[in-house]
Amino acid sequence: MFLEMYQFLSCPYCHRASVAIALSGLPCTFHTVDPANKPESFLHLWPQGSVPLLVVDGVHLLPDSTAISEYLNDRVDGRLHPSKLEERALHRYAIEVIGASLRLLGPVMTAREEAAMVQAWHGVIDSLGELEESLEAGHLVREGESPMLLDAALATVALRLREYTALGHPKLVLDDIPLVAAWGDGLLADPIIRSAMPHPFTPIFRRLVIMRGKGGYLASLLENGTT
Repeated sequence: MFLEMYQFLSCPYCHRASVAIALSGLPCTFHTVDPANKPESFLHLWPQGSVPLLVVDGVHLLPDSTAISEYLNDRVDGRLHPSKLEERALHRYAIEVIGASLRLLGPVMTAREEAAMVQAWHGVIDSLGELEESLEAGHLVREGESPMLLDAALATVALRLREYTALGHPKLVLDDIPLVAAWGDGLLADPIIRSAMPHPFTPIFRRLVIMRGKGGYLASLLENGTT
């Protein structure tokens, strides 16, 4: 079996798939694509031009980080999810919650006014609050010390939360989700997960804020050097 993955450096779904590949231990060749200048070879292979894209044996094309993650889990006999059915179902539900939180980060980046940015941030924290409650209640169980697909999903969000809080805005804090924040920090310190993430990520993130959030509150702060 030969795996190749096409990715953008700034894409959170690519990061999730990349971490899942790293956790699986399966060898993979990575191709970084410039989203502004996608090569013809990539577009010929995948005319949609979307990432992540996992190519198996040069023939089978698997888009979408969830599909890729589940495929990898099947390839390694299910060890990237808990073995018990109930715990596995809870992990999958938590991954959905994390995915919703990730999508809510977009308006934080693009908000035109400070008040809208803060409101969007509160939406992210409220969404992750469900995960915080599950951790407090002990509903989310991990088997052993090895990270799983749930960790891959959270690490992707944690990387971005770290960058937002590093901007220094007094409202961009994680005080209401301390367990989630601590879990994320632990994952970002894990050597396997770190190896699957772009490093350093800060310049990539800040360029993305300026590009995608052009004219927005955070982009203006970065462009003016006030954060």
